Amino acid sequence: MEFNFEEKLFKKVSPIVLKEFQEFQEVHHFKSLEFRGYQWKYYFEGTGDKIILSLPGGLRYPFFNFKIITELEKYFKVLAPAYPRIESLDGLVDGIQVILQKENIEQFNLWGTSFGGILAQCILHKFTEMVDRIIIGNTGTTINNEDIVNKKVKSMKKAIRILSLLPSFIIRPVVSKSLLKLFSCPEEEKVLYETLLKNAVAKHILDKPDMLCHFKCLMDFFQNYRFSSSDLINWNGKIFIIESDDDTAVGEESSDRLKEVYPQAEHYLFHEAGHMPILSRKEEYYSVVKKFLSI
Repeated sequence: MEFNFEEKLFKKVSPIVLKEFQEFQEVHHFKSLEFRGYQWKYYFEGTGDKIILSLPGGLRYPFFNFKIITELEKYFKVLAPAYPRIESLDGLVDGIQVILQKENIEQFNLWGTSFGGILAQCILHKFTEMVDRIIIGNTGTTINNEDIVNKKVKSMKKAIRILSLLPSFIIRPVVSKSLLKLFSCPEEEKVLYETLLKNAVAKHILDKPDMLCHFKCLMDFFQNYRFSSSDLINWNGKIFIIESDDDTAVGEESSDRLKEVYPQAEHYLFHEAGHMPILSRKEEYYSVVKKFLSI
């Protein structure tokens, strides 16, 4: 589904912030392909010979990451997909593989935050030799304690059951409110993201089926995926893990587990930056990412 930018809906947004987003929209138009009955949409813009695959989080659309995409495009060609309503991680990974093949991409760097960090790990473990460097931010990884796995799966099954029963008009405002709590950034920028989110929900671009897909993919991850420190023992690439010390969306046990699975990783910890240091500490975030990517 296409997101149609309507200027009249953004009256409360600062003209400077709005202009930045409008300029992004003017040069970014979705390419598309169909695979297994799903319509995949993605941006593929930028400069240079190297590729970076940019994966959105639970918001599912790359325009929410327009600021870092714009920054990365100064140095890379950035492939930034949106997620169709697919209920398994294998389905998402397979679709992205088809996009890579269509664009003749054989080597790439990888960046994903939150849910995008989970999907990035799945891609890394499946197509290890294609990945040069990977950045995963504010995310978790697989769990090797079956009791904890069962509790998480039980919780997600409950959420899926409740979501399935509730009508969309009840779910939409609840989803918008819960997602908006994660946007820790200057107020004038927050107004833009709030407007983008509310309009995406109102136009059914982000709707009940997307939330169901999100929880089903998370359940799939914890049920069916197991990563270990030995998986990448022969890989010559590099991993960078970004975290925040007050990230309520990612528990401390997730941080410990990431260190177990990726003992070779470089780390950066933000202080009081929330779940989205990419917004709350934008310049610092860009700086550490560019340093890791050697740009």
